[in-house]
Amino acid sequence: MLLLIDNYDSFSYNLYQLIGEVLLEEGRTDLQNPENPDIRVIRNDELTVEEIAALHPDGIIISPGPGRPADAGICEALVKAASLEVTPMRPFQTVLGAVNGPENPIREKSPSRISRADVAKDTAPGIGSEQEVFRWPPILGVCLGEQGICEALGAQVTYAKELMHGKQSIVTLDLTSPLFAGLGEKIPVARYHSLAVDATTLPEELTVTATADDGEVMAVEHRMRPIFGVQFHPESIMTPDGKDILRNFVKLTENTTAEENQTSARLNIRQRGRKDSAVQKERKSHDKGSHHQDRQQGGPLL
Repeated sequence: MLLLIDNYDSFSYNLYQLIGEVLLEEGRTDLQNPENPDIRVIRNDELTVEEIAALHPDGIIISPGPGRPADAGICEALVKAASLEVTPMRPFQTVLGAVNGPENPIREKSPSRISRADVAKDTAPGIGSEQEVFRWPPILGVCLGEQGICEALGAQVTYAKELMHGKQSIVTLDLTSPLFAGLGEKIPVARYHSLAVDATTLPEELTVTATADDGEVMAVEHRMRPIFGVQFHPESIMTPDGKDILRNFVKLTENTTAEENQTSARLNIRQRGRKDSAVQKERKSHDKGSHHQDRQQGGPLL
């Protein structure tokens, strides 16, 4: 089951429809069993992080939405939790405590709610041999969802260089990202946003995987977790390759272990290597004044 977190936005059900088409084409939809939906939609304040974990979703999609990502219910708390390891020495309740700040309260409940099918063997370097580790499924954030991923992990979200509501741009993709497998290096995408991530503030655990022709960050990927974000709208008809992008995400949720996701991430790190690190340093040397941080707050936000 895929879980779609609705940030009170009409685009959510466009995503729902297109993902449903992908699931049908991939043979992952049981049309005869309406009691076990292949896509479940919840509002961003409907469940806690722990309750979401207890659902054992195969994948999580964080929808677009109005306003700022910090106001999008449990979305940022979910991303923080999913970015952390949970081992016997760092139980799930401890991780909840790490993200249970006053801005994102999480009701703690019995860990027995999440004990079934939640642990897997991990022999990754630096973690230890045969440790039991809680596994979050792949996560995809769209527009506000992408901003929430970045902000949750330490980046700043500010005003975009240009108001982009219903406009199409050409973006350059990092084809080493599994999200963009099989696509061309440059594709047209739909943009509906007035906020954007300040690239100079991105944390080391996130890497940019798509950039617009105006230099705005259009996609990010976590280096060690299957967490992805796209600023553009793959569900729009102005993103002709959007269905293939969603298909790539769906494939990540099918018979894909956490170890395989982590291995893929490590391979991407080696492929990007020092070049990616140099780009990060160059971004941080730019004048942040060019990112409109001196503009007054207000106006429509997406």
